[in-house]
Amino acid sequence: MSQDPFKIDRKAFSVVSLEEQEKEEKSYWWDKTPYERLQALETTRQIIYGYTSVTERLQRVYEVVKRSSSQIFVDRWLCIKVPRLCSGNSRN
Repeated sequence: MSQDPFKIDRKAFSVVSLEEQEKEEKSYWWDKTPYERLQALETTRQIIYGYTSVTERLQRVYEVVKRSSSQIFVDRWLCIKVPRLCSGNSRN
């Protein structure tokens, strides 16, 4: 029979100093594989923010901005005067 990973053993209890607790906690997490640490992080995220199918992927938000001709003129002028501001910028 496998144990539930989210069940708390309420019989395990000890009182230690803050420094000792920090050492034990650091040691505990360093003994885990990177994958196990990421799993724990994801579990914590789901507990805090809730689990929905939307949270399985990154959200992308697009905003269409109407620019006036004067803004476009200023952008082009800046690109001529300070080219490094526009390197790789194809909006102009």
